[in-house]
Amino acid sequence: MNDDYFSSRKSYFLLNTLLALLLFSCGGNSKNDSSSDFVSNDTLRYDIYIGTRLAGEQLSWREKDGSYKYYYEFNDRGRGPKLEETIKTNTEGAIISHSVTGLNYLKESVDENFNVLDTHANWKSDSEKGEAPFLKNPFYISVNHTYASRELLLKRLLKSPDSSAVLLPGGNASVASITPFKVGDSLDLRLIGISGLGFLPEFIWFTKNNTFFGLLPGRSFVLPKGHENLFPLLDSVQKAVSNEYLSNIAKELYTTPKKGIAITNVTLFDSKSKSNRKDMTVLVKGNSILSVSPSSKMKVPDGFDVIEGEGKTLLPGLFDMHIHLGDEDGVMNLAAGVTSVRDMGNSKDLVSLEKKYNENTLIGPRIPIKSKLMDGAGKFAGRTNMIMENLEQGLAYVQETKDAGYDQVKLYSSVKPEWVKPLVEKAHSLGLKVSGHIPAYMLASQAVLDGFDGLTHINMLFLNFMSDTIATQTPLRLSMPAEHADEVDLNSKEFYDFVALLKKKDIVVDPTVSVFEKIYTSKKGEVSPTLATVIDRLPIGEQRKAKSGGLPRPKEKDQQYYDAYLKMLAMTKKLHDAGITLVAGTDAMAGVILHRELENYVKAGISTADVIQMATLGAAEVSETSEKLGSIEEGKLADMILVNGNPLEDISDIRKVDLTIKNGNLYDPVELYKVVGVKPYK
Repeated sequence: MNDDYFSSRKSYFLLNTLLALLLFSCGGNSKNDSSSDFVSNDTLRYDIYIGTRLAGEQLSWREKDGSYKYYYEFNDRGRGPKLEETIKTNTEGAIISHSVTGLNYLKESVDENFNVLDTHANWKSDSEKGEAPFLKNPFYISVNHTYASRELLLKRLLKSPDSSAVLLPGGNASVASITPFKVGDSLDLRLIGISGLGFLPEFIWFTKNNTFFGLLPGRSFVLPKGHENLFPLLDSVQKAVSNEYLSNIAKELYTTPKKGIAITNVTLFDSKSKSNRKDMTVLVKGNSILSVSPSSKMKVPDGFDVIEGEGKTLLPGLFDMHIHLGDEDGVMNLAAGVTSVRDMGNSKDLVSLEKKYNENTLIGPRIPIKSKLMDGAGKFAGRTNMIMENLEQGLAYVQETKDAGYDQVKLYSSVKPEWVKPLVEKAHSLGLKVSGHIPAYMLASQAVLDGFDGLTHINMLFLNFMSDTIATQTPLRLSMPAEHADEVDLNSKEFYDFVALLKKKDIVVDPTVSVFEKIYTSKKGEVSPTLATVIDRLPIGEQRKAKSGGLPRPKEKDQQYYDAYLKMLAMTKKLHDAGITLVAGTDAMAGVILHRELENYVKAGISTADVIQMATLGAAEVSETSEKLGSIEEGKLADMILVNGNPLEDISDIRKVDLTIKNGNLYDPVELYKVVGVKPYK
């Protein structure tokens, strides 16, 4: 741990604590402000909230034999885990036996076991198995786990002189930060960052006795029963800690050329003509492209930093047009060459976040389209605080979206169909676009007629040819296309009439086909094909999650589900050929999945030239930024990527980003990936 880091925060958190006490005394207190309930051996009860909705519970207790027991279950739009966990530890806090049973997030069965016999450890689950020497008390991290069991990892880390531990099956964890925080007179908490579990430190709330207190991972939270009112306060503290961590990282991750840069002898992808121009030199001064000329006709100005581009391709920065920005995503995107994104709904203040990204106080892309997610009430409501009980409330949310400086309303699956048209009319009157899921009991064609500007996810288009009686606010929106995609005739009059409607209404389609490749074709114990190319580069936790499988299905339906994914590729190609505007988005792991999405479009039969244009100039046109972004031309903003290879010949070369330039600043992907625990491509 870094003592200077902790000491520099002392005055900040003293001030924050005073603020907390003020808020607490003014009505922000929980129903029970005593910490004594969270340090006994009695059952501890926690509520799990998604947005404003109580979605589940977590329990933890000790058995008479000393073993730790955990249970948790929650419902997230019909998905969500149901797990029971039993753990025994030795005197050093290392796990010597561990079992997890139940269902994972996608409702696939879970049966996982870890055991130590003398000096040997072995583990087995539905997705993996292994063994290793049990030396120096390593700590086993299960594939599936409850939130509260993280307290055992913390106790193991704190027993070590350097607050670290070797993990099984691989990696290391350590305490990255400890932030004391007191609420009221008797509730002493600590926000602790644990690194080594994922891309960034995982921030978890504990009591002063190191008992799990809560987890606030964004649009959901876990807190002790009766303490849900503490969420806004703890969330503000956690965001401050996280932002300070990220801002400290940012200072070391970019350079600003003093006079300018010259990228020489490079192959340039011209996104207007969709062709390569060889042996070019591009000059950048400040945040603008100064000139673009053949190298033979260009003299590099004195003082410019020269970047040799021979054997490489210079492309406009990529756009990811479907993302929900998380803390690590800013770094992950720039490392992968993604310089602009469309955020489709977030618990973060996207206007403030974009300002920080643009000023480099945090590392991240531009956010030319910022969306607010709205949904109707019900147990399948989406992860948003904008849950409408009636149309009038929804109309007020639309106004709130505009007033907050956002660009788009995203409607979700539980919105009542009869509300769509007035909501869209209100949004359009304020200059906002409307996109999103097709509400349950409604067809995509009707949503288009009611004014939608865009459709997200290719499954929503398949559902248009099934029935308007399907409860698509449930997981049926995922399983029905898998089960019935073969019945959708892509050469029928019905399909061509639908495509003609999309064309007439100038609808933008965001297929996210890689999402369905993952959930339809992944198998337990095998790496998801969406991550197969990069799996060895990812942190150990991400590697293991990549083997957890996809949508539950009988083995005899594996081919049917795979064929459904191929049918989605075929529809994507049909839409492109008909002139429908497609944008490349992920709704998944930042950066690396965009590369896979582009590969999938090429696999569908779309030319590499069209695919690259789609992810650059095409996306800039959709986001109304093409005056300044999307192509490499004199006078445009300097958002570019230098790729080792030629993506026009092999789209997979898009993964080999050697340099990202955003707004004239230089970012080294090797250094970016290092801070999130990802190995570079080479």
